[in-house]
Amino acid sequence: MSIHAGALVGRYRVVREVGEGDFATVCRAYDAEQRRLVTIKILHAGQSQDATVAQRFQQEAAAAMRLAGHPHVLGVYATGQVEGRLFVVAEFLAGATLDRCLSAPLDLALAARVVTAVAAALDAAHGVGLVHRDLSPAHVVLGRDGRIAVADFGVAGLVSLAKRPTQAIRVLGTPEYLAPELATGASPSPASDQYALAVVAFEVLAGQRPFQGDDPLAVLYAHTHEQPLAPTTLRPDLPPAVDDVVLRALAKDPLQRFPTCAAFAAALAEALGLPSGPQRSEPPPTDRTLDALVERTRGLVRSGDFATALRALQVALAVLPEDQRLRDLQAELDEEQRFAERYERALLHVRAHEWRPAREILNGPYAERPDYRDAADLRA
Repeated sequence: MSIHAGALVGRYRVVREVGEGDFATVCRAYDAEQRRLVTIKILHAGQSQDATVAQRFQQEAAAAMRLAGHPHVLGVYATGQVEGRLFVVAEFLAGATLDRCLSAPLDLALAARVVTAVAAALDAAHGVGLVHRDLSPAHVVLGRDGRIAVADFGVAGLVSLAKRPTQAIRVLGTPEYLAPELATGASPSPASDQYALAVVAFEVLAGQRPFQGDDPLAVLYAHTHEQPLAPTTLRPDLPPAVDDVVLRALAKDPLQRFPTCAAFAAALAEALGLPSGPQRSEPPPTDRTLDALVERTRGLVRSGDFATALRALQVALAVLPEDQRLRDLQAELDEEQRFAERYERALLHVRAHEWRPAREILNGPYAERPDYRDAADLRA
């Protein structure tokens, strides 16, 4: 099948392709029945026709659906098959993935929030017998509404199952976040998910991963045989207690790690001086500093750089969650992203030569902003 803007995947109309890998295509789509955007992952034909994959597909999806409604999980809504290709429909959260927000270490309060949220999601999944298998910042979404959620539960395992044995490195998961026992043939487990979370924690706190490089085999070897640096070596302003907590979760022996991901997150919050959860990690900024941050973030919003704007706003809200200027800025970011989403829907109708619904969208709030992209030309 041809996957393009306007194409139907079941009842879902594709808005745009988000990405394509060796084994699946990811699309943003619109569910007209529920009036919401969704994310669809469509396995390629070769993988979809494998009977083992098809059976596992139903099992994994059924388990993932049990997580629907968890605040820190992007739940699975439905599964299906179109022209011989299996697909899964999942919740869409407007925001940015964590990997796009890691140009520098995060504010300590925001870092603790991320680890705590992801830990809650992982433990919930483990409670229904589901292991993520491929946790990384690319699967963690920072919502524009402040929500933090994990994506691709029930999907990572399917894709890995569909891969050929010759692709052994990638079957295991993303090498930089891979637990050492997986590299030596052990099955994915809650403990291996915790190890991946510990790598994420190391990265958001220290600004880099404990083991990294261009050669996946070398990275795998390091995870299996080398000891990571202490996070304080890379970020000396971290409390010393952080080292013991993070390095325990990165233990080579799964039995030496924390009993649950939540236990790891709680220990990390305490080590950061946040025993009751993420609070202020530094004195509040001055009015002048905050005004500068607001203006910089507003400029990012207006330029359409929502990912960078969201990161700046998340950091500020972690320090001053009730500040009205930041709340106003959050509302502005929400409005701009809604404009962008509606504009994409209008373009979808235009490409399908559906002029009436396109005009209905563009003659609404866009009429008050004739300079928004080329909305005026599209209305003509």
